[in-house]
Order: sequence, then C-alpha cells, then structure tokens
Amino acid sequence: MSNVCLQDAKGLGYLQLGDAGRFPSLVFLHGIMGNKKNLRTLAGSVLQRLPQSSAVIFDLRNHGDSTKHWAPFTVNACALDVAQACQKLELAPTVIIGHSFGGKVALLAAKHLETVEQVWLLDCPPGPVKKKHPLKDSSSPTALDIIDILSRIEWPVRSRKDLVELLEKEGVLGAVALWMTTNLVANGDGLRLIFEPAELREMLLDFIKIDLWPEVLLLSQQKEIHLVAAEFGHRVDKEDEEKLIANTREGHGFFHVLPQAGHFVHVDNLRGLADIIVNNLLRLPVE
Repeated sequence: MSNVCLQDAKGLGYLQLGDAGRFPSLVFLHGIMGNKKNLRTLAGSVLQRLPQSSAVIFDLRNHGDSTKHWAPFTVNACALDVAQACQKLELAPTVIIGHSFGGKVALLAAKHLETVEQVWLLDCPPGPVKKKHPLKDSSSPTALDIIDILSRIEWPVRSRKDLVELLEKEGVLGAVALWMTTNLVANGDGLRLIFEPAELREMLLDFIKIDLWPEVLLLSQQKEIHLVAAEFGHRVDKEDEEKLIANTREGHGFFHVLPQAGHFVHVDNLRGLADIIVNNLLRLPVE
C-alpha cells in the first residue's frame, strides 16, 4: 500500500502504474463507496495503448486506504486533497478522470492543477442531481439507499457471503452486493466496513446538491471538458449535452455516449470507454 501524507498525519492511499517520473500522468478517481481498485483495469487498459504515459489512482478521503473520519465531508475537500497529493508526489498530471462522485472531484481538483489539459466526468452530471437513480436496473436501490442499508446492519458480519445475503434481502443486486464486499476488512471475530456509512452519506448529499456548471465554464477557457454519458445510466442526458456546449469555450466541450453501459461504465463497456478516452488523448500534443 502506498500513502501520501497531506496534513496532521492524514493522507490518501494511492496506486501508481507506470513511471510518473518519465511519462505524463493520468489521475483516476473512483465514485462514492468505491476505492482505487475499481479503476485499475480501466487505467491499465488506457496505458496499454499509451505506453509513454503513467497513471495514479487515488482513494478519496474516508475511502479505501485513505484516512477515515476526516471532515469536512464535501466534494471540494476531496478535490483539495487530490490537488495537494499531486503536488506532494511531484506529479504534473495532464488528464484527470473521475467516475460519478469522482467526476465532480476531478472538476474541482483541476482548478488547482495547471498542467491538466483534459477533465473527464464519467456518467457524472456537473449540476445538482434532481432525480434518484438506482445503481443498476430500475428496481434496485440507489447509492443513498445502500448507504442507509449498510448503516442498519449489525457489524461485524461473519463473512463476505453473509453481507451479500443481507444486501440481497434488501433488494441489492448480486453484482452490487459483491462490489460492497471489497470494502470489508477483518475485525476480530468478523468483518467490518472500511468506511463509516454516515460520513459517506454526508459526502454523497454534498455531491447531489452542488452545482459545478459555473466551474465548467471557467475551466473550459483553458482545459477540455469531456462528459461521458452511459447509454443506460439515466444520469447524463440531452439537456446536459446542450448545456455543455453552451457553457464551454468553443472546441473545449466534448460529449460522448458510451453504448451498452449502465452507471458502472468501466465494468459494463470497458473496451468502449478506453477507446473513447485513448482516441481523445491522442489529440494532445506529445512533449
């Protein structure tokens, strides 16, 4: 495990792929209740086709191997962490890519990273979230629902299988329930969550209400903004596409639709997503 200390012994866990000392860096940021492992395959797929690049995948505060119980529980605080971590690691990232919650973090972090040329929001609307959306199909719970379910469970649980069964009884789909087991750590006679549900709930509520369209307009004066809509994600829509074009400097706002994908774009259509990212990265000048 690698960790970068930021302040008062608090810091972010991270995973580095490739040689950041020799090659330009891409920063990847996971969504709520996720961790750096979620985007490792996507980062690896991109680097495989761009061998003269490197990648750093961060755990956001209160997630993964990063410091827990770390207030404030806001998108902006996460963004400042990422910017500071890049500076501490002496990274000069050219691209920052965030999925869902991580998309808004990426947008705000880019304000503090002059070297960033592209900001990518993966199935993440820049504006306030007006409707509740299930994580998978229409009958499954939302992220907020799952956080509330996790807060009601008696911890620790005996096994990963037990957690899956508990979540499935609450209507959580098997694939999402299995994903939740990646957030379990050993705790005496069982397993507990690596995060505190109440804290992540506060972070998610901040994500839902925050409006970053003004930041899109500001950043697009110098950087490209790429908004990726999952065909079946139901989070990013035509209105977002129109607003992106209207709120960005000409030639600096890009809207992409990823076919055959729900909200978990990096799982549902990994190859298609990597194609979109790589094809647009190839347009950047090589130093």
